Amino acid sequence: MTQIRLLLVDIDGTLLGRGHGGPTATVRDAIARARSRGVTVALCTGRPMNSLRRVAADLDLPGPHIAFDGALVEDDDGSPILRRPIDHGSVRALLRAAREQDLCFEIYHDHAHYVEKLWPEALAHADLIGVSPLVEPLDALLDESAEGDIIKSQLIADGDEAGQRIREIENLGLPLRFGWAKPPPGHRALDYVNVTHPSVDKGTAVAALLASKGIARDRVLGIGDGPNDAPLLRAAGIGVAMGNAAPELKAIADAVVADVDHDGLAEAIDRFVLA
Repeated sequence: MTQIRLLLVDIDGTLLGRGHGGPTATVRDAIARARSRGVTVALCTGRPMNSLRRVAADLDLPGPHIAFDGALVEDDDGSPILRRPIDHGSVRALLRAAREQDLCFEIYHDHAHYVEKLWPEALAHADLIGVSPLVEPLDALLDESAEGDIIKSQLIADGDEAGQRIREIENLGLPLRFGWAKPPPGHRALDYVNVTHPSVDKGTAVAALLASKGIARDRVLGIGDGPNDAPLLRAAGIGVAMGNAAPELKAIADAVVADVDHDGLAEAIDRFVLA
């Protein structure tokens, strides 16, 4: 087996499962053993960078890391390897559609995110990622003279009917990419839909990272659980799905390991990195 040099790890449902206690001792130990062999461990998530950094600091992972579902790749010194914001016009159209469909809508700058009211779905998301939204008039953030790029927006659905309303927006053909994700087991069962520039996803982010570091694809292991992790698994030399992964992700994975609450990530590291 080719020696793995880079381990790319999704956060919710892969690294983190039930509760807010962080990774299990078994997962922490596996990550530490991988790093002791010179393997770079990078987080690859739909979360914003300010939330990602909290998880990375807890595990002493300096980077590089991928945030915002692939719209931002930062090196270990914080410099951008890839950064692809969304044009304000597209986000304005998305905001209008979200209001028409009465859906929770979030807008993300690099270091903060915003809602126009404290939706229950937004509060559940804040509890999950450990970062609270700011309540602001969203139209003002999208004015042509407004400062700050929109790096990501997000729609959140509570239940199948709300999810269908997001599908209706997705089918409008706006020049945007919709990346569907699920929370880990034990958390409120919402659909989190990352909306980014159409040219980015976790796979394009991985490609940019590998080009920057001169790492061959066959030296990369990627592991995730959500539909938005499919590009990650395809971009890696070895793509692993968690036992709690979406069926469509398991269908394209090279291997399936135990679920997040039974240390599937540690199993993947033992099998493909440390063996």
